[in-house]
Amino acid sequence: MSLASALAEDHRTEDGACEVLSFDADGRRRYIEVKTTALGARTPFYISSAELEFARTHRGSFALHRVYDVLEKPHFYVLEGDIAEAVDLVPTTYRAQLKSSPERARNAKPLPSAALKPSSH
Repeated sequence: MSLASALAEDHRTEDGACEVLSFDADGRRRYIEVKTTALGARTPFYISSAELEFARTHRGSFALHRVYDVLEKPHFYVLEGDIAEAVDLVPTTYRAQLKSSPERARNAKPLPSAALKPSSH
């Protein structure tokens, strides 16, 4: 497979963890995630757990490109590898899933059977 044909393929992982597939001068894969803002370089950005895990498991080939001041005078910087070493990570969202046995949850009341049926919305 040529580099050109490899670039033409869609390389986003199933969980959406990588936006761009590139190659270095030696032909090795480079995975690039791009985060943009109209604000300054130190503006916080969101990163999914899938993106973070991808960065951790592809340390030698992953880079996050942070583009800032995108509407005025765009600039960017690059965070290579496991970005957790360069940023403070603050959990901001959680996925909530019913416990397998709601009755066992502390102070939980049993769910009415109607609550477990799919909604018609």
